[in-house]
Amino acid sequence: MGLREPPLYLLGKDATGWLSTDTRYLSNQQMEVVEVARGSLLRVDNSHNFDPYKTVSVTVSVLDIQGVKMTALLKDLVVVSKDDFQLLCNVNSLETRFRLVTANSSTSALNRRVGDLVTFTPSGSRPVRALVRYIGPVPELVGSGSLVGLQVIEQGWEGGNTDGSVGERSYFCVERGKGVFCDIGSVVVGEGGSCIIESAAKLESLNQGYVGRIAALMENVDNNNTKWGM
Repeated sequence: MGLREPPLYLLGKDATGWLSTDTRYLSNQQMEVVEVARGSLLRVDNSHNFDPYKTVSVTVSVLDIQGVKMTALLKDLVVVSKDDFQLLCNVNSLETRFRLVTANSSTSALNRRVGDLVTFTPSGSRPVRALVRYIGPVPELVGSGSLVGLQVIEQGWEGGNTDGSVGERSYFCVERGKGVFCDIGSVVVGEGGSCIIESAAKLESLNQGYVGRIAALMENVDNNNTKWGM
């Protein structure tokens, strides 16, 4: 039987840890206290003795701060799967990580699959609609973890920087200017798979579309009434 992989968690509330050294103590015999923010990724130490059903607290390594450990209450931790960890480790914002992990499973971007419709938010730009075309490692761009490959389908948008290829390797295939690789924190999904309205411009755009469809429907009803003499 192979060795069990250490469980992974996300910290659900701000806490403190300590800088781990060979002696674990400084010259004044006091631990060096380190602030650990919620959203930090954690790995259980001594996992062969760890039983989540019988454990109240556990010692973990803080993966975002080299050499830092902490003892956390299990109730303050959120379980993270290996696949989710690969996506989360490339999200720089700890609050975005927390939002992703604690979101409803039906709307969390972590549960998106290839072919899903999502909203992509480019840095410094308005949100645009996109299709998920790839989820996985892209070693040419990041040393570890996973990225998301998107095909932006917003009309007139040409802000992409890839056609789905990086170097000589093709991850997916789209028109250049329509493809992007991003971390999962740049992807948002609304209720029922619809796009979330993040701005007034987005709301106005959607409202114009709804008004146009309603006007067309009413015109069709009027034409039918005229045709049948009603």
